[in-house]
Amino acid sequence: MNYVDTDGEDVWLTVYSDETDQVLMQESLKNALEKAEKANEAKSDFLSRMSHEIRTPLNGIIGMVTLARENINNKAKEIDCVNKISASSKHLLVLINDILDMSKIESGKVEIKNKKFGFRNFVESTVSLFFSQAKEKGIKFKSVLIGNIPSYVKGDYLHTNQIIVNLLSNAVKFTDKGGEITNRISLLKEEDNEVWIRFEVSDTGVGIEKKNFDKIFNPFEQEDASVSYNYGGTGLGLPIAKRFTQMLGGNISLKSEVGKGSIFTVDLPFTRIPEPNIDIFMDKKLNILLIDSMPETLERMAYIFETMKIDYMCIGSGECGIKEIKENPSRYDICMIYDDLNDMSASEVIDDIKDTAENDIKIIVSSYDTIDIMDDKKWEKADAFINKPMFISSIIDVLYGMDNIDLNFKDINYKNEDILKGKNVLIVEDNELNMEILRELLILQGCKVTCAVNGEEGVKAFEKSKPYDFDIIFMDIRMPVMDGYEATEIIRSLDRKDAKEVIIIAISANAFADDIEKSIALGMNAHISKPINIGNLIDSLNNIYNKKDTY
Repeated sequence: MNYVDTDGEDVWLTVYSDETDQVLMQESLKNALEKAEKANEAKSDFLSRMSHEIRTPLNGIIGMVTLARENINNKAKEIDCVNKISASSKHLLVLINDILDMSKIESGKVEIKNKKFGFRNFVESTVSLFFSQAKEKGIKFKSVLIGNIPSYVKGDYLHTNQIIVNLLSNAVKFTDKGGEITNRISLLKEEDNEVWIRFEVSDTGVGIEKKNFDKIFNPFEQEDASVSYNYGGTGLGLPIAKRFTQMLGGNISLKSEVGKGSIFTVDLPFTRIPEPNIDIFMDKKLNILLIDSMPETLERMAYIFETMKIDYMCIGSGECGIKEIKENPSRYDICMIYDDLNDMSASEVIDDIKDTAENDIKIIVSSYDTIDIMDDKKWEKADAFINKPMFISSIIDVLYGMDNIDLNFKDINYKNEDILKGKNVLIVEDNELNMEILRELLILQGCKVTCAVNGEEGVKAFEKSKPYDFDIIFMDIRMPVMDGYEATEIIRSLDRKDAKEVIIIAISANAFADDIEKSIALGMNAHISKPINIGNLIDSLNNIYNKKDTY
């Protein structure tokens, strides 16, 4: 800057100032702006994808309904339309659930609930679900347990389940026919009763480029546009899994190679709950022959049998199993055999063993989907079935009721698919369409059904009934006049013995963890989210009657 002084001479001044903070602030604002613009761009892309993703199953549903009406007398075509409507509806439900889950995470409303739950039940339910999906797609699926995995733990079931379901769902989605998926669960470390359990979901699918490892865990983003085009989805499954893992105090990592597949690893902390008493088997002097073509199962079962002090022989093929029985026709009390042996049909092995054994050897068939095979005539010589992967508690369940070597399976606690048959139920639901759907589903299951249009009418129906007339009450939550919570509290407080004992199941569109907790806290036995899935309803009832966790 220059100026003229009183003498008419130019005087120059130089001023120095430290603008570091201002420059840093400008750079910070610039970075924040770029980040916000990228986030907005990602959300815009997400909304564009969602417009397509949501409209696609909606178009399928509407189109198939139209085609079904036009082919009202063509039963085969009607069945095809109904199956496609069902598939489109399930796809739409997954999209909506992902969006709602991420919305709740973003708003900070996720609550972590650490409580006792059946780890074995959790594993069996996820394995059964994804084994069926993989089988339909022609993918080989196996689940492996390594180490002293507890049957019961204290932890957050709902969010643990969401993490593993998201990972397995992706594995099935991105693996083609002929591929393989492995769900490996191992004991990472243990101190006192605190255990860290590792979940590894590996597949032989399309794989992920290393440069996109971080990107795929960001909300609203996918690896690239081709993923959405070829496979669909919200791109929220992995971000949800990562955020839930962090909230549970765990960590998640990824290894992947394009064209060869991926391995997602999740480590989570739990508290071990003591196993059921195994002392009752110490004096049984059992001898078990295990035939299984999976090396991991042979190793796992050797550990379990040794822990239970049971004599055993583990064999890796059907042919060698038959040979062992021929050489020792009276040695074994039980033969446990995998339903999908590599070398020969397991049912043929059972026939040979039954024909060769000189004692009344009992046959237990192990499978990743026992419900699917139990009614098949080729297993008619089996005495019992057991889900893989096997826990100490599942072995105890099968062997319970044994008297020396006179085995008695009448007390085995299997899932009862006919649990609704003959039940007298009360539906309390204000929505006419929802009531019709549930009523017809229950009638198809062999139920006698009474309906009430709100909580007040539901309470009156129960009060007018004879003691123990109703076996189950299905209670909607949001209803006019009186909601389901208030109706439940009134029923539980009535001066009649069955008021405390009648099973009340919440049927609600509210599917978040705190909604479920509230239902249980107010005296309901279980909480099932709409839309109603009859399989989930049957599972909940089995858990209630067997006094297991219902969620």
